[in-house]
Amino acid sequence: MDRGYGQPAVEHDLQEVGVRTVAIPRQATTSAARKNRTRLDGKKGAAICCGHGVFAHNLVKISILAA
Repeated sequence: MDRGYGQPAVEHDLQEVGVRTVAIPRQATTSAARKNRTRLDGKKGAAICCGHGVFAHNLVKISILAA
């Protein structure tokens, strides 16, 4: 899902059909507090985040091979 569905009416409809937890981002602008949650922003931040993902993937593979 994307922010295009982040409306109260959509959330209400989902709850009516039995969805317990709705996790769709809202369409509102991001507050300053949420914007400053991480310092991993921009190109350098994306590279660091990608590196963490590769590292985690490799740890999973190593644990499977070691078992």
